[in-house]
Amino acid sequence: MIFAAFGGIRGEFFALEAILAAVDAEGIQTLVNTGDCVVGGPMPNEVIELLRSRRVPSVQGQADRQVVRFRRTAGGAKHLPSGAKDDPISRANRALTSTNLEFLRVLPRTIRLEIDEHSIVVCHGTLTSQAVKLGRDTPDDVLRRQREIDPADVIVCGGGDEAHTRMIDGTLFVNTGSVIPGKSQDRRARYVVISTEERPFTAKFRAIEY
Repeated sequence: MIFAAFGGIRGEFFALEAILAAVDAEGIQTLVNTGDCVVGGPMPNEVIELLRSRRVPSVQGQADRQVVRFRRTAGGAKHLPSGAKDDPISRANRALTSTNLEFLRVLPRTIRLEIDEHSIVVCHGTLTSQAVKLGRDTPDDVLRRQREIDPADVIVCGGGDEAHTRMIDGTLFVNTGSVIPGKSQDRRARYVVISTEERPFTAKFRAIEY
């Protein structure tokens, strides 16, 4: 099985469009999205509508959750403190249609796929928390605890800008990083192609112009 994964789209519609075109050109049919779809970029509605039209399996990112909870926690845009309307969470909330806010609200925390006798789990952060990120320096024991929760063949997670991969006790952990890393001067769109057709499993990170 070969599939593509990405996350941290952050409202960058043209970057997402370029990734989907590249994946299509490779003949890859299975895609997964690790969340944080809308906050930061200029086209959050278009991003969600493209994800919906392509039926990309997606999980709710931490920023996605903040966007859909914004009105309840902040009391609505009309009653925000001075300057708060310029906050990225506020801007995304006000820009999104009610249909697209509902799409984000009902996204699951985790997705489990069974394809070609291989199990894949997708999450944002970890299997138990959107806020905790699995980074390059995360101790192996932390990853082993995630594997105890769900001993999938591949665990794909989002959160943070840096993409990385690690094999722990037969489980391939992949953090997709962000489509457009926030601090990078390299504005290419990023995604990862994961293969379980060879042992050990592989994850190849791609960066494409758009």
